[in-house]
Amino acid sequence: MKLTVCFKIMPDYGMVSAADWQPDEKNRVDLGFARQVFNCYEESALETALALGGSDAGKDTAWERTALTIDDAGADLFLRHLYAVGYDRAVRIAADMDLRFSPQAVSSIIAAHVFRSLDQDLVILGPRAGEGDNCQTGPLVAERLGWPCIADVTRLAWDRSGYLTVWSCSDGANLVHTAALPLVLVLGNAPDNSFLRVPTLKQKMAARKKTVQVCSLADLHLDPGHLAEMDPPLVRLEPCETDRNCTFIETGTPEKKAHQLFEQYIKPRFLT
Repeated sequence: MKLTVCFKIMPDYGMVSAADWQPDEKNRVDLGFARQVFNCYEESALETALALGGSDAGKDTAWERTALTIDDAGADLFLRHLYAVGYDRAVRIAADMDLRFSPQAVSSIIAAHVFRSLDQDLVILGPRAGEGDNCQTGPLVAERLGWPCIADVTRLAWDRSGYLTVWSCSDGANLVHTAALPLVLVLGNAPDNSFLRVPTLKQKMAARKKTVQVCSLADLHLDPGHLAEMDPPLVRLEPCETDRNCTFIETGTPEKKAHQLFEQYIKPRFLT
């Protein structure tokens, strides 16, 4: 079975203070000082794809796993890390354009690569990736490929009969799907595979000898100008106002405090 997991490298936002979020004249925020990490959702997706081959049924299946990212050469270190933990192919698409808030363009690039790769059975993405957090890319990829899509996926299992069992959570309900391939999955933070496994030193040394496959937009027969027109242009970035007023209810019985909370805070929101 051939599967592709799409991922993105992003700054560690734990190292970024509120004062650092200052856009320049091109609506870019300089976060070059922060270390780069896997997007947490996609790290979970990458590990879940590896775990599929570790089950009893999975061991009977020939797997070809591709890790795919759209980035510059800085992502090659992460792609070699994925070679070390067990991925068979590492592909980087070089797109010299701003794709931060462009789910239409990103989905077109991913779909074009899947078409080019031929015979792919499964595409897995995270629900969110960095600045945009639009949750649109996965369904858009499925639409462009003409494949079914299951979102909010939390767990996967491979069946010897050739079906994929997919667990998902939607509106508080836990769902179980028996799905035929091909398929697009939007996988969040899977509880069983939250973190990517750590390679051994031997695996790291072997991964250094492997080549990251670099693909351009021209290789995918995509026009950067057309891609740039797919999504609304970014006009400006403004910081979100996070300051909120706080009132302490310090006196009175619990019943009186609850009544005051309702009258002053909850009830006005019902009326607006």
